Amino acid sequence: MRRLVEQLVIEMLVHGWDLPQAIGHPYDTVQHVAETALPVVREIYGDLPRTAAGSFAPPQPVPDDADPLDRLAAYLGRSVT
Repeated sequence: MRRLVEQLVIEMLVHGWDLPQAIGHPYDTVQHVAETALPVVREIYGDLPRTAAGSFAPPQPVPDDADPLDRLAAYLGRSVT
């Protein structure tokens, strides 16, 4: 049950990040949740293979001052600019 809840939170965070990025709107109201979720995401997806055509691309670089949500998105293969 714990993993199911974690997966749901991760999905909402990452896809919630995707949409505002696509339409050029900020999405920063859940930074504390993203900060808490990032270690769980690393635990779940850390050793899984990643390809550009897969569910998650390889981790992308982020600036040193990136916020937690951008770090989470980049870890799951999103390009953070």
